[in-house]
Amino acid sequence: MKGETLMLDLNDFFRIHDNIERVRRQCITDYWEEIKTGDIVAKLNATQRKYLFTIKQHGPCSLQTVMHYTGFSCSATSTAIDKLVRIGAVNRVRNEDNRREIIVSLSSEMDDHFKRIEALFRKRISAALSDCSSDELEMILRGAKILLEKFTG
Repeated sequence: MKGETLMLDLNDFFRIHDNIERVRRQCITDYWEEIKTGDIVAKLNATQRKYLFTIKQHGPCSLQTVMHYTGFSCSATSTAIDKLVRIGAVNRVRNEDNRREIIVSLSSEMDDHFKRIEALFRKRISAALSDCSSDELEMILRGAKILLEKFTG
């Protein structure tokens, strides 16, 4: 019964998380639509973007790591990474410690795209909170710090 009550109490937390993620996804969509003509982003489909987001979150990382987090097969992942390398979205190098392992990372151009998406996201979150009072912002930030401590140790 105690766990059930806790889950009910966490519904607002999950709603907040869902809404923040919705804002992030909308920023990504809006950014991609805005700049897609004449850029390497124009050459990407949804699956390739999934690979890029995985590499951004876990990179530089091995091909095995990309396969694990995307759920795609070795051949599908390898083929997709080859294309991303060809269009300049991803860098691929051999691991110095294990010559059989391939390490992938975002190219500096793709990293710049992600930085602009993050700036757009932060701008939209700031705008959403702009009408909060000082006390409300202080409470939000205090709660955010507690969550950060809980999730990062």
